[in-house]
Parts: sequence; C-alpha cells; structure tokens
Amino acid sequence: NIINKSSAKITISHQFRMYEPTLIGMISKENNIKNILISHGSHVLSNKSIDQEPLYIQAKDILFSEFSSINIPQSPMAYEFLKKYQPEARIEPYKPIIWGYKSISNKSDSYFDQKKIKLLHASTSKQLCLRPYIYETAFEYIEGIKILCNKVNQFSNLELIIKVRETKDYSIDTLKTLIDTGQNCKIVHSGEFIDYLHQCDYLISFSSTTIEEALNYLKPVILYGYLDKYNFLPEEKNIIYRSSTKNIGNLLKKISDEHPFLINNQNFNKYIWANDVKDIRSFIEKYI
Repeated sequence: NIINKSSAKITISHQFRMYEPTLIGMISKENNIKNILISHGSHVLSNKSIDQEPLYIQAKDILFSEFSSINIPQSPMAYEFLKKYQPEARIEPYKPIIWGYKSISNKSDSYFDQKKIKLLHASTSKQLCLRPYIYETAFEYIEGIKILCNKVNQFSNLELIIKVRETKDYSIDTLKTLIDTGQNCKIVHSGEFIDYLHQCDYLISFSSTTIEEALNYLKPVILYGYLDKYNFLPEEKNIIYRSSTKNIGNLLKKISDEHPFLINNQNFNKYIWANDVKDIRSFIEKYI
C-alpha cells in the first residue's frame, strides 16, 4: 500500500475514529510510523457523572487513541482531560492548531452597530441527532435561537448576529424562514467567524470549539441552549455565564443595564495556554 511504499516517518490526523484516518493510523502504528493526533473538537472535564461517559466517548480516538504516538492538547482543559484518562500517554501541549489559529483579517468592514452591545451566536448542532446530550439537535438549535431573538429584541441597545453553517438538517434559507429575527438580530453565513468574534462583546454558544476560541481572544461567553441539559463549563464571574431559555431574558437585561463589566484578564488563564507554550509555527518547524 501507499504507506508501506512511502518513506513517511510521521502521520498527522485530527481523528483516528472512522474512515481513512483509522486505517492510516492502524497501518502506521504497525509500521512504527509516528502518529500525531490533534483533535478537531473541544474536550472538557465534568464533575457530573451523567456527563462523563458521553464526554469520554466524544474524546476517544479524537483526543486520544490506541493508534496515537503523540497527543496534542490545544488548551489546558484538553490537557487535564488527557491526564485523567490517559496518564501514561505522550502529551505535547500546543496552542490551537486545528481550530482558533486564524488571524483577524485587515478588512475594515464593521459587522455590528458600534453603538450597541454586540452579541454573537455561534454554536454546533449535530446533524441527524448525533450525540444529542452534549450537543444540540437541529430542533433545539432552532427553537433556542427563536427564543433568544425574541428576548434580544426587547432591548434597544443589544444586537445579535447568528453565524451559521449549513448542515444536512437545514439550509440557510430554512433557518431564515423558520426564525423571526426581528429588528435587532440577523442570520449570516458568509465571512470569517474570527472577524465576527473580534468585533463582538459576548459569544453565545451551547457546546462548540467556538467557546474555546472566544476564551482565547479574551471574550466573555454565554452558555445557552434550548434545553438546560448540559453545561460546557462552570460559571465564572464576568467570563462565563450559564443561561437557559428560562433566565436568558434576565441575563440580557443585566448586560443591557450594566455592560461593560470589570474583567480581570488573568482569570482567562485557566482556559488558555500561557505565552510560553509553543504555537502552530513551532509545531510546523518540529514535525513538517
């Protein structure tokens, strides 16, 4: 096969769970080729017993694998997850490589009304009800956004942009048909997420790597979903807000009345790597 005939010494993959990457990982291991695993997702620990099994299943062969020689945690949270479940594994921390590495563009376009408090919704609904506990289904995603738009439109100084990507469950046109965004909210598809993130004051999400990306850019996060079934992270004053359809109106009122809040940027340190941790450039120099 191609791997056996090649002179490859390293394989790099974002998962060894399915399709070709699984086969490549298995063959590479059999041929003593170094397998580097860099997850495309986010991995966090939870003290709740009901959370632990789905979180472990989510991480298996994506954050760690029997085929991986080196496991790359892209945040302190992923590192703690690896240390708990794979204490004997070879772990090399790096700043984000698969996600959160893009630079802000030089475009001068302003996506938001600069006179308003800027909210950005960017979350992940798993298509065809895949992993319905730690992620939202399409129904939950849509219904949650409906309620969120309704609440945001009650405050004249708030603006919400919903950054979406199409799935097998819905198209952009479907979302625009089903969701009445009102005056203060809009659904967008084009443009780089990182540029929207740079301009917003708060990110709103249920479970997604966008949460970690926001924390890396020192942006407060509102954890919100249609069902109050799972919390991606514990609440952290003025940094991580936990909310639901029952109390999102109260939280938005607090933001409307009191923003901006005093934030100590050092409080983000538990979520993001310090400056002395190597970055994507160092990874490329070492392995590519």
